[in-house]
Amino acid sequence: MVGVKQFDINEALDRAMAVFWDLGYEATSVDDLTKATRVSRSSLYNTFGNKEDLFILVIDHYLEKSRPAFQAALDHADLYAAVLGALTVLKDRLMEKSSKAGCLLVLAAENSESRAPGIKRRVARAFADEDRAFYARFRQAQVDGQLAAAADAQVLARFFSAQGRAMGINARISGDPSVHDDVIKMSLEALRPYLQSPLTKSASA
Repeated sequence: MVGVKQFDINEALDRAMAVFWDLGYEATSVDDLTKATRVSRSSLYNTFGNKEDLFILVIDHYLEKSRPAFQAALDHADLYAAVLGALTVLKDRLMEKSSKAGCLLVLAAENSESRAPGIKRRVARAFADEDRAFYARFRQAQVDGQLAAAADAQVLARFFSAQGRAMGINARISGDPSVHDDVIKMSLEALRPYLQSPLTKSASA
């Protein structure tokens, strides 16, 4: 029975995610959510809480589905391939038809106003997690001798995280994949001067 309930919850979260993506957090009503999820108002509140609580759960659900591929790419043994792969995963996710318009975290950031402090905190934590993932990879690359010791791993991490968010904003505005390709290309050019490993340098040539 637990498995059936879990499946139903995941399906409801998928449907709620689609509504938030289409309408935005502010414009989405509880009636929109009950209609999309096919869950009664009372069951919606009992299971997920209020609209803010549900949106935070949708963010968690989105990250559970999207982060594994990003982390797997970032774990590649070669630094250049790892960063290229991570950015490509972000780009491909933005271009999926199921992703509606852009990154859900970017959408959430647009709605993280003072009246929804829980959303603001959840988005900040998600962005910080992404920064830490890049930072850990750059520090490991320094230990492995693939990245210059003089490189500031924290600055690089913030820079590459910011490029991912920039692609998310562009996807909501135009969705032109060539813009994402240009962002990735120039971001990797910024990394090139710090590369030390012969394998990494040859891969980036």
